[in-house]
Amino acid sequence: MLGTILEKNKLLITKYIGKGEDERKKFELLLTTNSAPVIKYRGERFVYNWEELIKFAINIIDEKLDGNKNCK
Repeated sequence: MLGTILEKNKLLITKYIGKGEDERKKFELLLTTNSAPVIKYRGERFVYNWEELIKFAINIIDEKLDGNKNCK
């Protein structure tokens, strides 16, 4: 796949990485030429920069760590 139209008149060159599934929710993962992740889910493509994904990940990690503290 050489390019994916994310919005009208915007072309983004991507590289297909693979398919995945999380809790029976299927998605595809692609990377842009500058390695920004593109997630294809439910027929739509979403582009995130690494800073956004790191913030999401830190929030998820915090929730898990806080949950483990509450279980003790």
